[in-house]
Amino acid sequence: MSQSSQVYMHLNEVQGKPEHSRLSEAFSRGSAYVRSQSGQIRMPEFIMAFLLLFGNAVPGIGLPFNQLVILVLAVYGLTRKATFDVNRYATLRAIMFIAMGYLALVSLNGVHSEDASDWTRRLLRLVTATILIWVIADGRLHVRSIVLGYSTAIIFNAIAYFAGFAPVTGYYGYLTGWLGDKNFSGLVYCLFGLMILSFARNKIEVILAVVVFSGLLWATGSRTSIAAYVAGLIWVFVAHRLKSAGRIVLGVALYWMIDILTSDYAQSGAFADRTGTDALRSLIDQATEVKVHDTGFFGQGLGEAYVYLTHTGSKTWFFHNSYWSALVEGGWLWMILVVAVTVLYIVNVFSGKKTLPAKFYVVQGAGVAIMICASRLGEVFYTWPWAVACGLALRVLVLEREQRLGIGHDEASIEGFDERIEIRDAEEKKTPVHALTEGKDTYA
Repeated sequence: MSQSSQVYMHLNEVQGKPEHSRLSEAFSRGSAYVRSQSGQIRMPEFIMAFLLLFGNAVPGIGLPFNQLVILVLAVYGLTRKATFDVNRYATLRAIMFIAMGYLALVSLNGVHSEDASDWTRRLLRLVTATILIWVIADGRLHVRSIVLGYSTAIIFNAIAYFAGFAPVTGYYGYLTGWLGDKNFSGLVYCLFGLMILSFARNKIEVILAVVVFSGLLWATGSRTSIAAYVAGLIWVFVAHRLKSAGRIVLGVALYWMIDILTSDYAQSGAFADRTGTDALRSLIDQATEVKVHDTGFFGQGLGEAYVYLTHTGSKTWFFHNSYWSALVEGGWLWMILVVAVTVLYIVNVFSGKKTLPAKFYVVQGAGVAIMICASRLGEVFYTWPWAVACGLALRVLVLEREQRLGIGHDEASIEGFDERIEIRDAEEKKTPVHALTEGKDTYA
């Protein structure tokens, strides 16, 4: 029988069924899909990731609520058992933690300016981010739940903002809400709008995610984040077809394209009213360049990535460039480290063609977006979103090596970047669902 005849018969069967029967089947499929998806979420990570949306200061502690949640999340990860072997990257892990000691020494010996941020709190954030990287990389934290939890939170933030019950900051008309800052808002909608693609099951989910996050990104009004998101998507859908040389060429082409768009067309169309804000940004950048020029090889210490503009009401402004922030705070050694980790492990631009499915290139696309956002959005490197992307990237490298060598976890036993959560039958507590239905010893 021909394929067209089979399709015709199937349509007749469907059309011959009563309307309530078709609706019942659709509802049943939808319910099964929701159960399958929710069954691959670990609630502690999902809830804590959702709570990262809220950044109000905690009374009596002096830390923003979301920073406290990150600390709890990292400590929670340390209490769990690792499921992936990351010993191959033990040297990188040691270098990262040694770098924390280096930053502490630089900050202790630095001459702190009057308006500098508290360097001890800044160091605590960096140490927490380092822990977060490695508890994600070795599987102690269920990263799928983290990405989906925070993605749910920022979608909720958008709904609340447009409904009128989320906070309205000074960036009137732009999507901020509980995220507070327009640049940070653009950053997280960009990065999580890319990383959530890792868990899409089909083209419809990919298209839906791209449409939703493209719209939300546009609402933030962040030109750099919008451009970075487009560049990340291009990388996701093109880079897996290329080898190292092709990826380098693609990276240069994307940088050239984004530089033109964000420079020559920065005040075009919907962004024609940015003249005043761009003038202020230019003043901040000029003052930043002076401070960078005056910084020694080892930097000035944590908390010093700000400038003081007397003609703006004697107000301090944080750097808009994360490369310069790293250089001023920790000198050349610290800047080279964070850039090298981003390029070599998250973007992984010099790697050969991988054996993993194309969706794993989503992490590399997020790395490309990070490199672009870091040039104009302020604090990007070594933030907790950067740490999530870095942990994901290291997990990808571990999985790629295991699959290439035929050891450890296989593709059938992982859900995105995590081991699949074993769903047990109510009567057969020790038997996975697929073993009951298919006679195979696999995970559901």
